Amino acid sequence: MKRILPLLLILTACSSPETPEEITLRIDDRALPLPSTSPSKKDGVSFEKTNLKLPNGTVISVEIAKTTAQREKGLMFRESLSNSYGMLFVFPNQRFLTFWMKNTFVELDMVFLNDERRITGIHARVPKSGKNMSDARVARRSGVGRYVLELPGGSAQGYGLAAGQRLHFTVP
Repeated sequence: MKRILPLLLILTACSSPETPEEITLRIDDRALPLPSTSPSKKDGVSFEKTNLKLPNGTVISVEIAKTTAQREKGLMFRESLSNSYGMLFVFPNQRFLTFWMKNTFVELDMVFLNDERRITGIHARVPKSGKNMSDARVARRSGVGRYVLELPGGSAQGYGLAAGQRLHFTVP
């Protein structure tokens, strides 16, 4: 168990799980299907939407990923994103987060936000993963936050986003 624990902590996918059982399910999802706590949909996970206002006044539509199942699914298997669209990951509290971009087929910008919804860090143009890419080559990005906004690659710079700026949104 001592050798497995560090590996499990590194592979925290799109969320920091709340229980060890969730770690096991997410990392070994080939063996056990992930439970869904959201309304049924073709892929088992659906998302609510809200508008998010950027510091420059632009308003974009974002899907909200606030349950464990939604955060684990994220933008997986999507092959394109609209320029004025994104996904907002919501966590119960501010913490160090690591996202593992397995099966994410679009290049993304990742914007980490603290409890006050201020930008704590930006990872620009996080490489997409390939359909047959080994797990070791899949991009991982980390930061401190309670919220993480994923946007199409290059959008953060295009919107002029920078550390310390505040974003405005309501989580349904």
